[in-house]
Amino acid sequence: MRDLDKMTQKSQEAMQDAATLAQELKNPQVEPEHLALELIRQSDGLVPRILLKTNANQKDLEKAIE
Repeated sequence: MRDLDKMTQKSQEAMQDAATLAQELKNPQVEPEHLALELIRQSDGLVPRILLKTNANQKDLEKAIE
């Protein structure tokens, strides 16, 4: 989806944070791993709630993606 205005606020934030992460890591483009990490790290987002309900370890998942 190219139009950020059509995305939810949390999705927009995750995309922006993923772009920032990619820049910090000197990556010229945003990769799925950047977005996945940022979705997992959203403290009040949907993904962390799903991980909590499924008893998944958030930190282990982050380490596996990094």
